[in-house]
Amino acid sequence: MLSDWTLADGNISKFNKYIKVYFYSNDPNKTEPINPIQIFLQSDEGNLINQKVEMHKDDLVDVAIVYLNKDLEGIKNIEVPSFDISYLRPFDSITSMYFNIGSQVFVLGYPYGITSLKNNLPIAKFGFIASTPGEIFSLKFLVPNRKGIKEIVQLTGKLLIIDGLIVPGNSGGPVILPSIIKTRINPDTQQWEYMTKPTENLVVGVLAGGFDSSGLSYSYSSDYVVETINQFLKKRNWEPKESWP
Repeated sequence: MLSDWTLADGNISKFNKYIKVYFYSNDPNKTEPINPIQIFLQSDEGNLINQKVEMHKDDLVDVAIVYLNKDLEGIKNIEVPSFDISYLRPFDSITSMYFNIGSQVFVLGYPYGITSLKNNLPIAKFGFIASTPGEIFSLKFLVPNRKGIKEIVQLTGKLLIIDGLIVPGNSGGPVILPSIIKTRINPDTQQWEYMTKPTENLVVGVLAGGFDSSGLSYSYSSDYVVETINQFLKKRNWEPKESWP
């Protein structure tokens, strides 16, 4: 979205001049999207606007921060639904949450461009964890370079392997561990009640890509998102509002 980045080499030779972002009104009577706002990534001289874009320090981690605040100044009544950093779950802690091989997760996105007209809400697509959470993976697969020639790439790091999920429009979406709700029938009142306080939906990664015809997808862990956020804030001498959970 931001540049000509490819997993084949991880380098960026050219950034896009701008990206288009659609927003929807928080007025329930308005169902059409606000015309796309152009978020400029380059100055008039063709230089990257450093205050706006931050890439993860590892060239092969496809995660970037785009700072939108100034572009949205003066625009009223728009919906900006989001997760804050407190929803992101550290890679090393996810096994402590009854999260293992076979656990169900879902990804929010717009598969094949499917979207609701009223609120532009994303579609939830489900899959299952296919690898042991907390395991460091090294993946090898063929990916096209800028010339369209496929090269073997080895990607190593905090990755989740997921059975299912990937179709066009899903990549880049948050991988979410659904909230856990345990209930019971109270023996005294014979009424249903919570056994434990329901947990929050937790973001455990960002869906990245899939493996041809295998049905398997891979996701960067949330650690990379938090690292990029903190990297962005540190360069600008800003303090994060939320701490790592």
